[in-house]
Amino acid sequence: MKKTLIAVGILIVAIIVISLFYKSKKVTPIVVLEPSKDEVVIVKKYVRDNIKTIAIDKPVLGGSWYVVSINIDKESKTGDVVYEDGHIQSKADFKYTLDVNDVVTIVFFKTPVLNTKYISSSIEGWPPVLTVLTGPFSCKSGGSMIDGGGNTVERTIDGKRYCVTTQSEGAAGSMYISYSYKTSVAQTVFTLRFSQCENYDDIKKTACKKEQSIFNPDIVVEPDLDTA
Repeated sequence: MKKTLIAVGILIVAIIVISLFYKSKKVTPIVVLEPSKDEVVIVKKYVRDNIKTIAIDKPVLGGSWYVVSINIDKESKTGDVVYEDGHIQSKADFKYTLDVNDVVTIVFFKTPVLNTKYISSSIEGWPPVLTVLTGPFSCKSGGSMIDGGGNTVERTIDGKRYCVTTQSEGAAGSMYISYSYKTSVAQTVFTLRFSQCENYDDIKKTACKKEQSIFNPDIVVEPDLDTA
């Protein structure tokens, strides 16, 4: 009987000791780390939300740019985006930076080609040629597109002064128009080929006339001229 009581006492003491041990032992909480934000998702969202101000070309007929598709290359920090305004569609390449706070900065955005069917680049007048100029800005308006000197007008584009000269020349099935955009610091010159819409059937003729009527050659001008 005495041995039994001793054994029970030892068991009770052991239980108490074990209980106190587990109560005093610190349990390390399991920390669940949030997955890092996806760079591609961040950049795509930024471009979608800001395409209206990022795009260098302008929407037409009161439209507003919205993104159709975006591709991102994280390794080179580059991408391309297709966007439209309900009337015309455009495509551009871009380069970006992303800081530790997930702030996106677009450091380069350029529409690489003409996204048109009835307007194309000419062999002799493409790509655009940019020439650096010095001296004060001057522009003498006048002339005609079909004359040797072309038609010259002073224009304000995005708050900056340009001297724009256009000159046209007809050819079989096409009209070639040469453009010169000049500021106080630079000049960009290029030539585009416009198809003769009357040479198409009714459906294509309508599409051709619409495209040519809303086409804005300002989108071709090099961004470097924006510093003028």
